[in-house]
Amino acid sequence: VETISENQLKNCKVFSNRENALQHLIPQNIDYLEIGVLGGDYSQLVLDNKNVKNAVLLDTFKMWDWEGAEVQRFNEHTHLDFIKNRFLKYQNVCLEIGNSQEVLPITDKKFDYIYIDADHRFEYVLSDLLKSTQMCKKDTIIGLNDFIMYASFWEPDNNNRGGFAVAAAVTQFLKYNQSWEVIGYAFNNSGFNDIYIKPRNVI
Repeated sequence: VETISENQLKNCKVFSNRENALQHLIPQNIDYLEIGVLGGDYSQLVLDNKNVKNAVLLDTFKMWDWEGAEVQRFNEHTHLDFIKNRFLKYQNVCLEIGNSQEVLPITDKKFDYIYIDADHRFEYVLSDLLKSTQMCKKDTIIGLNDFIMYASFWEPDNNNRGGFAVAAAVTQFLKYNQSWEVIGYAFNNSGFNDIYIKPRNVI
């Protein structure tokens, strides 16, 4: 993992959780993109608190509900229907169905806030991050979930599904993009923390 420069951290604020980070870092009246939706819990938090003009929720919608394994809200076959029903009343929500590697960038749209929580392998996080920069307005904030290095969250298989490498991808991005800085860091009680970055000098 690369070291983030002190200069890229001088405007960073620390929060006890991502809910507080959302409240204090993210402005109102935003166009919002979420890459990796799962059950839509964070999506709804943003929608209900930030007066979202337009929200694009991107996912394959073929996941199992590992967050709520004890409750099992949906499986890979019912995932899309679960999300459709959850956001049925929201006229400002558009679902983009597909793999972010194939769907991004959504070239005709620009966003104020982009939240990345999709495939956590290094090359995929870095790809999602780089493609997200093509969809930024001048003061866009990009948040990334699970800013950790964790090699065995899933048991690795022959396709190398295992492992979280968000920290490695983000720090490498920042090393080679010194015009970006960290503006926020939010703790999670399980250690799966969030980091928030944006272009410099436009706070």
